[in-house]
Amino acid sequence: MSDNYWRQPLAWHRAAERDNVRRRVFCASMADVFEHHSILDGPRERLWDLIERTPSLDWLLLTKRPQNMARMLPRQWLDHPRDNVWLGTSAESQVWADLRIPRLLSVPAVVHFVSAEPLIGPLNLTPYLGGDGVNWVIGGGESGAGYRPMDVEWVRGLISQCQRSGAAYFHKQGSARYPGRGEEIDGRLWHEFPTGRELALARATGEQ
Repeated sequence: MSDNYWRQPLAWHRAAERDNVRRRVFCASMADVFEHHSILDGPRERLWDLIERTPSLDWLLLTKRPQNMARMLPRQWLDHPRDNVWLGTSAESQVWADLRIPRLLSVPAVVHFVSAEPLIGPLNLTPYLGGDGVNWVIGGGESGAGYRPMDVEWVRGLISQCQRSGAAYFHKQGSARYPGRGEEIDGRLWHEFPTGRELALARATGEQ
C-alpha cells in the first residue's frame, strides 16, 4: 500500500485523542499479518511501529495462523501485552477451533477473539471462553454464490455460551446470496464488544 495509506491511522489516532474516544482498526482484511512469507517481514515491522504510535486505536489482528504469533510479534509485547492490541483467530468449525484457539491463547493479549465466520457447523467454545480465555466471539453466515446454509441454532448456541462465560458476542449476518442479510437473531441485534482497556486494568490490578 502507498505511504498515504499508511498515514491514515495516524490521522485516526489524532481524531480519537481530540474527541477523547477509542477507535477500532480491523487490520489487513484482505491479508494475514502472520503469514510466513519473507515479503511481509518489512511491512510487519512497519505495522508494529504504527501500532505503538497510535495508542488510542485498538488494533484487531485476525489470523488463520496463530502458531506464528509468538515468533512474529515484538518480544516486548509478549512480556508486556499492549492494551491496544487484540489478537484473534478464525474458527469456522470445531476442528479448526480445537486446533487454532489453544495456539491463540498461548500468546498473551488484552483481548483474545474468535471469528466464527462463515459458521458452517455447531461450535462448542465453552472450554476457551471467559477469564484469561476468549473474550469476544464474532459469528456469521456465508454469503456469495454457492453459500453454505447456516443453522440459526448454531448461533443461539454461541450466544448462550458467551452469556454464561461473560464473553461478548457480535453477529454479523446470516447466510444469504448477498452480504448483510439476517443480522437479527430472535428479533435482536447482537453487536457486543469487549472493553480492552478495562480488561487490561483489571488484569494489572489483579497482578499487584
